[in-house]
Amino acid sequence: MRDIAEVIKSEFVKNPDVKNPQIQKEVLVPEFRIYADKSQLANYKFSASELAEELEQGLLGAQVGQIQLGPVRTNVVVRYDAVSKGNAYALRDLSLPFAGVDSLSGGATDIRLEGGRNKFSHEGGKRTLTVTANYQGSDIVGAVEQVKTVMDNRQLPLGLSLSYEGTYQSSKENTTRLTIMFGIGLLLIFAILYHAFKSFRLTLLIMLNIPTVAIGGVAAVYLTGGVINIAHTVGFIALAGIVSRNGIILVSRCIQMTKEEGKPFTPETIRDATLDRVVPVLMTALVAAIALIPLMLAGKEPCKELLNPLANVIFGGLMSSTIISLFLTPALFYLFVKPVFTNQPSRIDLYMRKIKRSSLDKLSDVVTGIKGRFKRGKTDVLDKDKV
Repeated sequence: MRDIAEVIKSEFVKNPDVKNPQIQKEVLVPEFRIYADKSQLANYKFSASELAEELEQGLLGAQVGQIQLGPVRTNVVVRYDAVSKGNAYALRDLSLPFAGVDSLSGGATDIRLEGGRNKFSHEGGKRTLTVTANYQGSDIVGAVEQVKTVMDNRQLPLGLSLSYEGTYQSSKENTTRLTIMFGIGLLLIFAILYHAFKSFRLTLLIMLNIPTVAIGGVAAVYLTGGVINIAHTVGFIALAGIVSRNGIILVSRCIQMTKEEGKPFTPETIRDATLDRVVPVLMTALVAAIALIPLMLAGKEPCKELLNPLANVIFGGLMSSTIISLFLTPALFYLFVKPVFTNQPSRIDLYMRKIKRSSLDKLSDVVTGIKGRFKRGKTDVLDKDKV
């Protein structure tokens, strides 16, 4: 067990971000150990287990009965006195009830003073030996996975198993939990947007802005280390709501100008609606981005291990999503939502209809050909019957 622990420790040492890897310390305490010569004991027709049982009863005690002391029953235990087991010489001269081996001073046994473990750690009914280390990087999951890969390719002794716990285990569990929460959050955003606009197209139009946060967010991760951790995931979840808000602002203004103010649904109208909302969108994004700059600059300070990557992702995602949404949202609004306001098919609808009409024409030609072949075959059969 300790040999495998040494291998794990050596793998941790190879990673410069892993500090002070160490194996669970075991304090050795002096103890007397009695080694029996099994072959010599066999000559006297008794085994080492019988000798061990006799010594256990004498040194630790054996219950031989009980006595009544008033209302209390007390066990009667027989053991060697303190003088008989206080040192190696006393142990050597202990009398034993075996013919040929009346004490431990003969050649059948050997008494040694050696170091023994002061405790054995157990968990779940199994002995455990813990290897611990401190991590000062940004990807603790990746660091432990490297060691795990090495140990998975190594043949372990029979009955020995490895368990990777601590911050590594909690990080993996939290990542899975956040992924599920992110999916639930997207569903809630979709439900709220659909309830507000009563339009499937407008809901998808606004949610199409969410992937734009990945451009700036991933770029920020790459520039600050290139590894995504839990803090980055939390930042991406927060950005989903911020980007949806920007889309709502732009789409609401476009609807207000074309539907409520009666302006024609033209590219100029969509452009004017977007320009009316440029200042609010930029102000909210810039204020949030400026507030994140101190956290971005404090990456090496203590207690900033989670706040720094969170700020980096949100800053990068805000920049990319804000700039892209100001161009993407109006363009998609004009292409996808035009049929709803003008009762005229959009270019995409016309293209889809053209594809559908072409497919139907081809299907009709195939059916006509099959019918023609069937009629020719039937005519040939009738002609053969007449003959």
